[in-house]
Amino acid sequence: MPESPPIRPAATVVVLAGAPGDLPRLVMVRRSARSRFMPSTYVFPGGRVEPEDGKGDAAFLHAAIRECQEEVGLSLERDALVWFDTWITPSAERRRYHARFFAAFVDTSAVTGLAADGLETFDLRCETAEAMLASWRASRADLPPPTLATLLRLAGRTTAEIRRWMEDVDPGQPILPKWIQRDGLHHVFLPHAPGYTDLEGDGARAPARVASLPIGFVRKEDRWHPIDG
Repeated sequence: MPESPPIRPAATVVVLAGAPGDLPRLVMVRRSARSRFMPSTYVFPGGRVEPEDGKGDAAFLHAAIRECQEEVGLSLERDALVWFDTWITPSAERRRYHARFFAAFVDTSAVTGLAADGLETFDLRCETAEAMLASWRASRADLPPPTLATLLRLAGRTTAEIRRWMEDVDPGQPILPKWIQRDGLHHVFLPHAPGYTDLEGDGARAPARVASLPIGFVRKEDRWHPIDG
């Protein structure tokens, strides 16, 4: 079996704008079609941890703040960020990332006038999780599995409900999917999928927080679809 590609640290920021009783609006951008990783997909602001970001936990936070400023022009303070999830790219991918997902709760006024950088990201959208999922179902937005999983978790929850949910989440154990090709289609299976341990590739135990997610995703009709257990 070939050696797995190196895993690079990265940070993603889920900006949630709204009052406690609102369904929050999320800041999302479309990646460049020239991007080597997840081209043309809608994602949350974020990117690699760079050497100047430092080391350890502080480096992830610094990268999250820096990427959010660079990609959409939103300035954040460290105290505003809540680490709530972690994903590792499947070992079958050429580019692998250990990405921490942070939530940033802001007022609606903070996202007024934001714009994508026009280089790496385009078409900034500030919509509810429900609206983004509606665009995905209508094939107007391509969402990679971690982004789709996050939107499915957030849909239907108010800002206050999301805050309470995140207080009970332990994000330390990463979610490590496995990628396979079956029946001519690309499949990504999460650690709680039946038969996960028998599939090729790097694996990890299933964190408790995956229980509410689909067991995986399949690529067809130019978008990812959840696989129910």
